[in-house]
Amino acid sequence: MRKRLATTLVLSMLCSLPAQRAKADVYYAVENTRSGFLYFIYDSPSFITTTTTVPASQLLFLNPAGKTTTSVVFLPDSTLYPGKSEVDAFNSTPTIAEELRFYPADTFLHYGLTLGDENSFGYPVSALNVTNFPDFNVPILPVPEPSALALCITGLTALVGFGLVGRRYGRPNA
Repeated sequence: MRKRLATTLVLSMLCSLPAQRAKADVYYAVENTRSGFLYFIYDSPSFITTTTTVPASQLLFLNPAGKTTTSVVFLPDSTLYPGKSEVDAFNSTPTIAEELRFYPADTFLHYGLTLGDENSFGYPVSALNVTNFPDFNVPILPVPEPSALALCITGLTALVGFGLVGRRYGRPNA
């Protein structure tokens, strides 16, 4: 009995440890500064320092107007324009041009709004906005609070444990 009770208590304590919530530290958003059009948001765990390809399904937000987009590629060092950073949006429709945008070197490494240069798709109003928070105009599904889930699991585990102990040793008559 003591072994089962000890096991139940250990499990309930483990379940009550704070859960680590997946959290992005850097949000990369491509937007049109004149109209306020937001193309996509990518939530990255850290600043992008190497070539990073993101499938459209892994973007935090993709504007419905970009429904043919298949992936977005972040290139800290552009091969087309050396000394610049590059963001490419690829799509599945051959009649729609791929969107290539170019920014000053190290744009991916600091927060701020940076306009694309004259070679960029959407010039002069397309910009890369690097922030430490998402665009709150985008509907993001709520995530349950980890501590609330841990508390619920702890309570359920304790109830099951006490039920097992009561069933084995009987309950006093009321």
